[in-house]
Amino acid sequence: MKKYTFTGKHKKNNIFEKYYTSNEFIATTINIFKNLNLPDIHFIDTSAGDNRLVKALVENNLISSYKSFDISFSNISFGEIEMLDWCAFSDSKNDAIVCDAMVGFNPPYGYNNKMAKKFIKKAWKECHKYCIWLVPPSVEPYLLEMYETLHLSSYTDVLFDKLKQSVILFVGKRRSIILSKNKKQKSIPKHNYSIERNHYKGIADDVSLIIKKTGNPVLFPLFYKTGEFWSQYYNGVLVTDKAKIIEKDGKKYMRGISRNKNGDKVFEYAIESNVYFRISNIENIVNMDWLIETLMELGKSDDFYKFTNKYKPAAITKGWFIDYLNILLEKYFWKKYSKSYT
Repeated sequence: MKKYTFTGKHKKNNIFEKYYTSNEFIATTINIFKNLNLPDIHFIDTSAGDNRLVKALVENNLISSYKSFDISFSNISFGEIEMLDWCAFSDSKNDAIVCDAMVGFNPPYGYNNKMAKKFIKKAWKECHKYCIWLVPPSVEPYLLEMYETLHLSSYTDVLFDKLKQSVILFVGKRRSIILSKNKKQKSIPKHNYSIERNHYKGIADDVSLIIKKTGNPVLFPLFYKTGEFWSQYYNGVLVTDKAKIIEKDGKKYMRGISRNKNGDKVFEYAIESNVYFRISNIENIVNMDWLIETLMELGKSDDFYKFTNKYKPAAITKGWFIDYLNILLEKYFWKKYSKSYT
């Protein structure tokens, strides 16, 4: 196997935001490579960063050669990195296009993972035999359309420099054709309530429950209408009282005072944007105290945190929440009517 000397060459200042994979996770990846025991691999790193994965692969004699690409990298990097956008690169004569190669690792994700999928699709089109991708869990179905699974493991809160991200590590063998998608049936409420997810729409008179989007996919803060006023729950505790509805530019918004657990004033707030869900008329079909208590327990549970934070930054999709409410309300009505017959 050809040996490489890493020089720590100074190439160019890093002008893009970058989140390099931690050395601890690189060690995990190396162990997976060893278990796969794939012979004589030419490795193509599409977003090399500082090339630390290639460094570890070479030092462990796990690849026979490599080609690394990135649009920008840090002052100190390892080995040779070609500065270009691999995803826009299309010169089929370049020696990086090797049919028996393994391609991938940690691509940029982009909004709704569109950039990561672009990288994956390009790798499949180039007919490389193997792939390895470190991507959000929601990308898994997309990968399975193009690759047979050789390895799949999931991780919660992996550190990329100062950013934590939940990911899967997928190693696959290329399929000759892309499998067709099975479209998921659209989720709809099975009971007489409505749910919407819009920003800057204001609060209609029939809205009774609001879940506001924050920096993490969580169920809090949650706002619940009680008569003329609204109550705010955060981390399963009532922290705000007497939030009022105000009118602004012909629309109604909530404004009130946030209070901590000791009842002290924290800040004034207005619910105008970044709303996960507005739910209307649900108070007419279910006991709201029971519903709020149930949502509190869900939001505080370890299982819910692990589930939602696998899909950062916005895991609580409207479809998932409708499905959850459908199941929850079925249980509620079953208990309610079964008691009436006893």
